[in-house]
Amino acid sequence: MVAFSDKFNAAVIASIGIFSIVTVLFLLSFITYFTSLSFIILCLFLVGIGFAMFATHNTNAVVSNVEKHNYCLASTTSSTMRVLEQMMSMGLMMIMFAIFLGNMLSLMENYHLLLSTIKNVLYYLHYYVQLENGCLKKGINNI
Repeated sequence: MVAFSDKFNAAVIASIGIFSIVTVLFLLSFITYFTSLSFIILCLFLVGIGFAMFATHNTNAVVSNVEKHNYCLASTTSSTMRVLEQMMSMGLMMIMFAIFLGNMLSLMENYHLLLSTIKNVLYYLHYYVQLENGCLKKGINNI
């Protein structure tokens, strides 16, 4: 896939990958107890494809902007930041689970609470991104 990003603009391919991830996460926000397992597996497959498009081409875009003797440093820094972002998001989910779910013994009995917790996390993340982009400071609110 790296050769593919050499032929095409890596930033555009990485943006398409992120867009596909966001689209699938939006679709997953509507899952219910009765959602088919095949739909969830398809969504996870598409998230994997989107992440592959993003990570590979994003790394290529980062590495292509540094001098040749700094390739390993740029690639390592990019991968480390990606793993740290994943760890922070998992920590955020654990905190939200602790706040909204508490010490539930069985999630199957309280499945609706699990879904509402995930939706709350996505809502707060959307709010934070808008705050960081300055949309809320400028009075633009698309929630």
